[in-house]
Amino acid sequence: MKLKLKSVASALALFGSMSSHAFSPANGAWAIDAESGSSAPGRGFSIEVENEILVFTYFGYRADGTSVFFVSAGAMTDNTFNGALNEIKGGTSLGGAYKGGTVLGSAGNVSISFTNGVKGTITLPGESPKAVSKVAFGYSATPDSLLGTYTMTYKLSSTSTIADTYTLSKKLGTSTSTGSGIVSNSTNTFACENQTSGSLAGTVVCTEATGTSSAAPRSTYDDYYIFKITGDRGAGVGSYFASQYAYPSHVIRIATNSGKTTGIVEPTNGSLIVADDVKASERLRTVSSVRTKDIAKSYELPNSANSIQLSDGERSDFQQWVQEARTLMNQVQ
Repeated sequence: MKLKLKSVASALALFGSMSSHAFSPANGAWAIDAESGSSAPGRGFSIEVENEILVFTYFGYRADGTSVFFVSAGAMTDNTFNGALNEIKGGTSLGGAYKGGTVLGSAGNVSISFTNGVKGTITLPGESPKAVSKVAFGYSATPDSLLGTYTMTYKLSSTSTIADTYTLSKKLGTSTSTGSGIVSNSTNTFACENQTSGSLAGTVVCTEATGTSSAAPRSTYDDYYIFKITGDRGAGVGSYFASQYAYPSHVIRIATNSGKTTGIVEPTNGSLIVADDVKASERLRTVSSVRTKDIAKSYELPNSANSIQLSDGERSDFQQWVQEARTLMNQVQ
C-alpha cells in the first residue's frame, strides 16, 4: 500500500465533498432515506448508469393505492440528472401474452443531485427535495463482508496506473482499536479491515506487508488503500509507502468468498472467462504485468497534480492502523 501517508488528506476529496470530482452513481436499488426503515417502504427506484447516461426507474403508488411505474433517461451534467418522469401503462401481465407498454405522458420532471456515488438529493414532481441513498443489502461492516477476490487500481498519472489482485480468505479473529476485524490473504502479506471509529470510520483500509518486521514500512513499495465500497464496487485512494501522495483508486470485488464471479459473465465456450487457453494466457500476462509494475515502481515520481492529500487526523489514524494491523498479522504467521 504505498502511502507515505500524505495520502488520506481529503478523504473529503473522495469521500466527502465530491462536488469537485466527476463520478458515476452506483447502479442498483435506491431509496428515500426517511422511508427506508421499513421492510416494505412502499416505493423506491433503481438507477443504472452507462457512459454518463442515466436510466431512472420508479415504482410506487397513487393516492388510491394502485401501483404506478415511471421511467426517465438522459445524460448527467455536473453530477446532476434532470429528466421527464414518464408514466408507463399496459404491457405484459404475469402469465399473459406479450403486449407492449404505453407511455401515457409525463408527471413532471425528476431531478437528482448526487453528492457522491451512493448519496444524493431527489426532487420528485409535487414534492420537496429528499435525501436518497443506494440500498445496501448484501454486505455489512463485518470481517465476513470483506472476504473475496479484489482488483485494486490507482492512477499515478494520465499514463501510469498500478493494479493488483488480492484474495482475502482468512479471518484473523482479532481487530485493531478502530476496526471490526482483520481479514488477510492466505500468506498474510495483505490485509484489510472495516473501520468503525476514528476519522476513517465508514471506510475500508488495507495494507500490503511483504517483509518480516512489524515496523512500517516493511517494504519500500508496499501498497496501501483507503476506500468506501458498496456491494462489489468501491472508490477511494491508494498509494505506495515511498510516495508522499495518494492517488484516486478504484476497487472491484471480482469474486465472492465462495468463488462466484461478480459482474457480467457469459458462461459459454466462446467466453473469455471460461476458455481454458485464454485463462492460461491471462495468467501469464498477469505475472508479466506484476514484474513490470514492480520494476516501474522504483522509477516512479509522485505526481502532485494527480494526488489527493489526507488531513492530519486521517493520516495519523491510518498510520496507527497500519502499525496495529501489521503487528497482528505477524502474530498469526
